[in-house]
Order: sequence, then C-alpha cells, then structure tokens
Amino acid sequence: MDDGGSVIVLQHYLPKLFRFQKGFWLWFFSQLLPIAWGQYHIPQWGQDVSSCGQIVVESHDRSAHPPLIELVTHIRNELAPRLGLKTAWRDRILLRIEGAVLYEKFDPSLVKVLPAEPFRIHLWLRPRAYDFQLTATSWPQPPEELIRQIVSILIYEKALTRFIPFEPGDYLPALPLWLNEGLTQTLFDKRHDTWTAIVVRAYRIGRSPSLKDILGWKELSPDTLFRAWQQAHVYHLVCWLTQDSMTRAEFQRQLMQYIPRVLGSRGSSVPWPNPERLEPLWKDYLKGLQRPSDIILTWDQTAAELMRLQKVVLQNSDGSTPVLTTLDRLHEALEHPAAEGAIREKIRALIDLELRAQFAWRPVVASFREALEGLILSREAGADYLERLAQAKAWAQRMQEHRDGLNDYLNWFEVSHLPAMPERTFGSYFKFLDQLQSFNLRSHDPFALGSDMSQP
Repeated sequence: MDDGGSVIVLQHYLPKLFRFQKGFWLWFFSQLLPIAWGQYHIPQWGQDVSSCGQIVVESHDRSAHPPLIELVTHIRNELAPRLGLKTAWRDRILLRIEGAVLYEKFDPSLVKVLPAEPFRIHLWLRPRAYDFQLTATSWPQPPEELIRQIVSILIYEKALTRFIPFEPGDYLPALPLWLNEGLTQTLFDKRHDTWTAIVVRAYRIGRSPSLKDILGWKELSPDTLFRAWQQAHVYHLVCWLTQDSMTRAEFQRQLMQYIPRVLGSRGSSVPWPNPERLEPLWKDYLKGLQRPSDIILTWDQTAAELMRLQKVVLQNSDGSTPVLTTLDRLHEALEHPAAEGAIREKIRALIDLELRAQFAWRPVVASFREALEGLILSREAGADYLERLAQAKAWAQRMQEHRDGLNDYLNWFEVSHLPAMPERTFGSYFKFLDQLQSFNLRSHDPFALGSDMSQP
C-alpha cells in the first residue's frame, strides 16, 4: 500500500520537478550571458594600505580606497594640534565598508566600542598598542557621518595614550556629544562664520545655553535650526578649550584622564569640564565674541544679499563648467550629484543671513529657508516647493514696495513740513530756495539791478 502510494506521488510530481529544473537552468544561463559579454562587473573584495602602514581600507570598490586614506590622513593632520597627537602613529585604523563581516566571536581580544548604526567601532588589542576597526554596512550618506566616526577614533587614540589593559568583551565609554561634534565641526571651515553669528546672536538676546546644558546634550536634534544652534555652541566650546597652548595642554590632560575616570566611576556621570567652576569664564568668552554693531545688515544690504543667494552653482566632479541655476529652477536639478550639498550650503547661508538681517527682513529670509528645507526633506514635493518659494518672493516684493513708498512719503514730508536745515537730506535744496527768494525781493527795475548788485 505504501509502495503504491509512493509510486503515485512520484508519477504526479516528477514531471513538475523536471519542468522546474528546465526553467531553473534557462534562468541560470540567462544570467551568465551578460557576464560573458562584459555587461556586468563582478565586485572584488580588496584591501589597500597607506604609505605609513597605519591606515587599512577594505571594501568591494577599490577605486574609493585612495580618497578614504587621504581623508583619514587629512583629518588626523587637522586635529593633531588640538588633540596633541604625535607625528608617529602608534595605533592602526582599519576601515571596512560594504558588507564587511565581523569576526568578534572568533577573536577573544576584541573590545566593543560605540555600537551606533550603521557603524561599528571595535578595538583590537595588541601589545602596547590598539587597532581601531570602523565597519560600515554600506557607504555612508552623507559622508559627514563617516567623518564623525573617524574623529571618534582619533579622540580615543589620544584618550588611550596611556595604555589601558582592557578585558576581552569590555566596552569603552561613549564620548560626550560636545567633544565629538565640536571637534568634527572644526574641520568645516565654511561653517565657522555661521556658527559664530549664531552664538553671538544667542548671547545678545540672552538665550545662550549654560555650560551645564551643553554638557548634558546626548544627541543632535533632527530640527534644522536647533541642530545648527547645538553645533555652533559645541564648536565654540571646543575652540574655547583649545584656544591657546596653555588651555590646549589642560584639555589634552583632561582627555587622557577621562576614560580611566569613567571606568572607575562604575557608570556614574563624570562632568568635564567642570560647569560650576568654568561657567563665568565661558560667559566671558561668549561676551568677547561680540563684534561691532555692523554685524546687523542694513535694509539695502539684506535685500542685496538675499538676491545673491537666489543664484545656485552646481559644481561637476569632473571639473567641467559648473551648472548655473536659480532657486526657481532648483527642483529640476535634484538629480545632479552636487544638488543636495548645494541646497544644504544654501540653507546654512540663509540661516546666517537670518541672524544678521535687518529685523523686518528676518521672517522673509526664514520663508526662503523653510522652502529649501521642505525640498530637501521631500524631494517629490516639487509643486509645494514652488508654491512656498513664490510666496516668499511675493513677500519680499511687497516689503520692497512698502519701503519705497515709505521713503517717498518721508521725502515729501521733509520737503513740505520740516524747517530748512543744512544737515537734512534736502538741505541744499532749501538753501537754494532761500537764495532765490532773497534775490526775488530785490527791485525788478532793470536799471536798478546794477546798483543793487553793487551794494555791499
């Protein structure tokens, strides 16, 4: 009975199995043909090492390895004076990108650090040295996130100058946000004027965060304005702590003591720098950033700057002629590789202008910024972007027309109602009228004109 049932089952399913195998082989060979014709590129896992032997990059795209090695080298050179890193590297940095496999379960000497998606930083123990491994499951977007993680590794390199014998499976303490983000922002030169303008404005209106508040920040806000506000203050906190050789030496000493103190505190918070002791000095630093009153632009300066910012330049990576466009047509160029970066830079420029603009223009500038923020958050919202941009431009036009009308009225009022005074706008006009009137009061007899003119 069982044998007969088996035969029946085989007779029923074998034809379907053969048809499946036939279809499978047809599909398999169809995938091989494009490879044979050279249409597909089979990625090859590769490794490259820097000339100093301290930077190792592994990924499926070896063409990206030289720029990554150059990036790590540049960041270390830029931060070396602030962190006090020696020219000779002690620790090695390994970057593994795109589908890298972690071998932590096979190596007992691994110390886990900072498990923040999509990155993993691990510490490999060597005799009297460390190997830092930074793993990303995919190419980071935007690249600024990769830069933050490289900065984290360099901070750990300095903090672990005095070799600490970790136990396998230990966790290094996470770095304070102000330290990591502040040092990261020192690498972006184009933002420094914007950060200074934000900090100056916050101090001027009495909204500067206390040192305790800054030390308590755990993450950057998703809100664009508050995020820029945070980045501006942590940037200046790091600048303040490393502004000269004396403060820089103290900063480096505290950094080398930070991780041992945190490990010894068994999880309790370790305030650094001391907010109670340094708060007055922090306020003095902020006060010293105040510039003359010309930081606030005039009406005409604000209008001219807003007009200039409506032009957009998209640079091409191959060095060819850049693409010139305007905010009105920017939504048509979103596929350009440089579009997102250009929009972000334009938003930062508008934030800077919003802080320095003549007070009546500030909400108008904010409307332009909000339109760009909506475009970058939702690339599909082209119609909404155009509508918001049109509203912002109409607002700016009404502002300009209102101001021109007000100027005309003031000019009329000064001519019609104010007394003639040389220092006024129309002072020379009034002076001419007085002279003309004095001349008209004299005799109109042509024979008497000469005698009038000869009189003293």
